[in-house]
Amino acid sequence: MRLKFISIRYIFFIFIWFFSNLSFADTPQDIGMILLHGKWGLPPGPLADKFKDEGYEVISPNMPWSRVRNYDVSYEQNIEDIHQQVQKLRINGSKIIILGGHSFGANAVLAYLSKYQDVDGAMLFAPGHVPERFYDRGLSTISVDKARALLTDGQQDANFPFTDFNQSRNREMFATVSVYLSYFDPNGLANMPKSASLTLKAIPVLCVMSSAELALGRDYIFSKLPPHPLSRYIETPASHLQAPDATYNEASTFVKTLLNH
Repeated sequence: MRLKFISIRYIFFIFIWFFSNLSFADTPQDIGMILLHGKWGLPPGPLADKFKDEGYEVISPNMPWSRVRNYDVSYEQNIEDIHQQVQKLRINGSKIIILGGHSFGANAVLAYLSKYQDVDGAMLFAPGHVPERFYDRGLSTISVDKARALLTDGQQDANFPFTDFNQSRNREMFATVSVYLSYFDPNGLANMPKSASLTLKAIPVLCVMSSAELALGRDYIFSKLPPHPLSRYIETPASHLQAPDATYNEASTFVKTLLNH
């Protein structure tokens, strides 16, 4: 009888040990988020404070398009910097990593997904910065063509003046030729439909299109991403700036779905 009791207890402890070592994410602390702010903004990224209050690990880096950095590194280097943050979260124990962004930050999420397959979910709030449309509408055509000519002439490090566009606002800025083209080339890394089409890994994606972007619709980005049963597309009447706050409940539910999946 005592031997039978010891055997049952032994099996019980083996059962507990086995399941305690599985890499299930079952608490908010198991999720790490990198949330990227929009053009001319500053950290924190979209909903960062609210997600922190829910217990998630949140990183909100200062992006190159912020009003204090002014395109100081190329888009390619920026993606590598985000990759380092993803690796840091993984090393520190995050079992699920979500990359999210608002406006230009959402653009960066898509650019990242076109290069790396090491995150487990993505959130796109009012995706912005559309270099292919800037070019086609004549807003950046002269500047892009001039920068391309300078690049061909070997002047990639020349200081280059340009006009930046942000929700019907303009700002005169400077960057090197190569850095400017990395963000404004209509066929480059900032082309969101292209990034979505190049994404290889099917992961859950929450895509929020605000009233300012509704004309772009589902097919602009969302339909080009690899389909996933947990992905969601939402249209909100909120403005471009208010889109994250207006869809916080939906975003929180999306994250909890990944936590419990």
